Parts: sequence; C-alpha cells; structure tokens
Amino acid sequence: MTVAFDITKSTAIPPVRVTAAIAAAPAQPLILTCIGEVEHVEKDPVLGTWWQQQTLAMGRCENPAEAIAMATRAAAQGAFPQDDGAQDFSPILVVILDTEKRLVLAGEVSGRDIQWCEPVATDLDVRKVVTEASRIRADASYEAGLDNFRAAKALRHRASVLEGRLVDPLWREEIRLALREIVQ
Repeated sequence: MTVAFDITKSTAIPPVRVTAAIAAAPAQPLILTCIGEVEHVEKDPVLGTWWQQQTLAMGRCENPAEAIAMATRAAAQGAFPQDDGAQDFSPILVVILDTEKRLVLAGEVSGRDIQWCEPVATDLDVRKVVTEASRIRADASYEAGLDNFRAAKALRHRASVLEGRLVDPLWREEIRLALREIVQ
C-alpha cells in the first residue's frame, strides 16, 4: 500500500492511505499529438512552397477512448491545428502519450481514417519490432546515402509506424480492449 501526504502544508496532517488501484492508476491526462508535414510559402511566391516535418499538439484527454475519438474526428474532418504561416498540413501519424511521455497508442493517418497500431503482446514481440524497425532505418540510411531521399523517407515512415506498436506495458491491455471496441 502506498502512503501519500502533502508536504507543502505546515500542519501535521496524518497520512492518507491510497489503495493499490489508485496508486497504480496511469497518469492523466493523455496528450494527443499529430506528426505530419507542414507546407510553407516562400517569401518570393515565384519560388513556390516547401514542406517541413512538424508535431502538432491536438489536445489533452482523460482516457484512451476519448483520445481515440478526438483523433478519429480530427482525421475524418481534416481538422488539424495549423501554424499561422502554414499553407497546408499533411498528417502522417497520430500519437497518444501519457504525462510521463509513455506511448499509449499510435496510428497511421490514411486519408480521412486512422489505422491504429496493434500493441505488442510479449517481450519477444518487442524484440522483433525493434529489430525490424532498426533494419528498416538502416535501409533508409543507405538509400539517403545514395540520394534516394523519397525512398529513405518512405522507409523511415514505415519504421515509425512499426514502432507505433511499442505501447508501454502499463497501457497495453487497456489499449487492446479499447481497439477491440472500436472494431466492433
């Protein structure tokens, strides 16, 4: 059992007993972000536009179901927050983190839909995902060295989506259940 007390108060208050369930509860709220590419216009319009990868804060949620619903609505409506100077935003990956920056869930944005990454189930799965993602990133590095930047970018994207399966062990079971409810 965990014992918690407020050390900022000068009065002697007896410690409050916290149940194991409350002590083990995941940190709230959840942080919803979207990784994508932002299109900017050059100062001289004749030069056209340029793209830059950016992570956008989409909001905070109390639980995974709320975060999934918020992300799904944003993707369906194409409603992602943008900088003032941005002309366009192309979402790539939605990421949900808790306040301790642990991965809760990730999903690949495809058109107006999100394909959520199935969390790994075992430590063996973790090893396989990390090994495969490392191999893909090595291939991306090789392609970049050959000036095949589009191929390198596609490979890095594939590795990022694969790494989206590396949900923190604290969240895996809850996320599996939440994803099953979405599919039904």
